[in-house]
Amino acid sequence: MRRNIAISLVAAMVIAVLIVGGCAPAPTPPVNDTTPEPPREVINWRFQAHHPPGFMTTAHLFPAFIERVDKMSGGRLKIEMYYGGDLVAPTEVDGALKEGAIQMADLGLDLFRGTHPTGWLAPNSLPPLIWRNEIEFFDLFHTQGLDELMRDGFREVGIHPLNHRSVGETYFWSAEPRYGVEDIEGFKVRFFGAMSDTMTALGGSSVFLPHEETYMAISTGTLDGSGTAWWIFRDLKLYEVCPYFIGPPWQAPQGMVTMLSLDAWEALPDDIKAIVDTADMALVHDYHQRVSLEMLYMFEQSFPEWGVTYIEWGPEDVATVTEVSVQILDDIRTEIGPQDARVSQGIDIILDFMREKGYL
Repeated sequence: MRRNIAISLVAAMVIAVLIVGGCAPAPTPPVNDTTPEPPREVINWRFQAHHPPGFMTTAHLFPAFIERVDKMSGGRLKIEMYYGGDLVAPTEVDGALKEGAIQMADLGLDLFRGTHPTGWLAPNSLPPLIWRNEIEFFDLFHTQGLDELMRDGFREVGIHPLNHRSVGETYFWSAEPRYGVEDIEGFKVRFFGAMSDTMTALGGSSVFLPHEETYMAISTGTLDGSGTAWWIFRDLKLYEVCPYFIGPPWQAPQGMVTMLSLDAWEALPDDIKAIVDTADMALVHDYHQRVSLEMLYMFEQSFPEWGVTYIEWGPEDVATVTEVSVQILDDIRTEIGPQDARVSQGIDIILDFMREKGYL
């Protein structure tokens, strides 16, 4: 009897479990999805720098920019750097960008002032002593609108400039002492853009040479000196042939810009465009910080070691150079303004800026 009751209880329990189990949802088997993710598109750019190997830019600043873009994009934009002249000559960069032979270049837009009117508004196309410190430079180009005017103009010829950056203060140096404007007569100097125009107006003669040819030209007497961003003086050891360093800086600072192929820029997804622009602004900051600190070291530590004498022109010479600069600005407006209204607009911005600062 007891055995029959036990069997009945067990049977009832089994039936109950089966009933409950039938009501409960069946367990979901684990999903093992082995479908591969679609491969991400990798965009490859070729970038020609302005300088040769071993310079501050090519050894440190641009590699850091490239690495930043790579990390921020998750490897979706790869940039390969080439040195100045490796792929195309500097004067052929704009054509190479438009044709897609390169997608990116570091250069001064002043090289194109003869072919692109708004190139006359680039920092190196403008005469000296317009802006006189980094804050004024960034205000004039980033805030007052000169960068936007140039970006709009170069868009018409297939180029997208990013943001102008400080590449160090522009000085010139000489094999012989030059204490003021009166000592420029007959001075044979390597310079660029409107700096050359100013030297010519003061009685000198100016030529443009690649940086790597400057030392030999001075050492053989073909030139008496040269001028550009201060760190070229250091990195090319020009102090060995030019022991006189002349101030105040004619541009404080000198500006350059990263130029992109417009087609390559517009082909980028919006998020990568934002990454490139952000990385470029970080480069603007890095460049400014590095050149500012290293310039102080050169003045305080290196000049005595090299036997370099610093000569600073006085207020009367600065006023004379400023007068020449205003005349050059008027000439640009008269000659180039009718070709492109943006040039006249830019000159008005510059002159108003100089009046506001008390330089006129």
